[in-house]
Amino acid sequence: MSGHSFGAMTTQVMAGQKRGHGKRQYDLYEPRFKAGILYSPGPHMDKRNHTAEDFYGSFKIPLMTMTGTDDDSPLKNFGYKDRLEVFTHSGGPNQHLIVMDQGDHMVYNGSRGQLAANPKQSIHEEIIKILSLAFWDAYLKNDTEAKNWLTSDAITSWLLDEGTYSYKP
Repeated sequence: MSGHSFGAMTTQVMAGQKRGHGKRQYDLYEPRFKAGILYSPGPHMDKRNHTAEDFYGSFKIPLMTMTGTDDDSPLKNFGYKDRLEVFTHSGGPNQHLIVMDQGDHMVYNGSRGQLAANPKQSIHEEIIKILSLAFWDAYLKNDTEAKNWLTSDAITSWLLDEGTYSYKP
């Protein structure tokens, strides 16, 4: 499963992210999903006596989180650093993160919306395509070569200066 922005939040919830507060915390984990990609994930802004781990520590499937240094929310007051908490505090196996240099919120959906042109759009789209396909191959097709590439330092050299990549087994 994958999704962009609110679709990423839906993917997060299906992957096991907790919802609610206090004794009423729950998850809607869906075991039919084997892996997920979060394009510009949604941070849980209302923590009410909970830590970020309380929400994201319950992921149960491999996830690839994608964001960029210009990935500000078009609706709320937060930026890409807030989106990073989804990866930073994630539990679960095989968690991946790509942060694209100057990547913005709209690069994931093929339109610019109300954002101005991004001079790196074609570079970002190529990164998204290559990493997404490698991720699906690794976790849906059990492709050992794809998984080895995603879990090695090779991605860092492949990205050059276009982004940073992190992996948590």
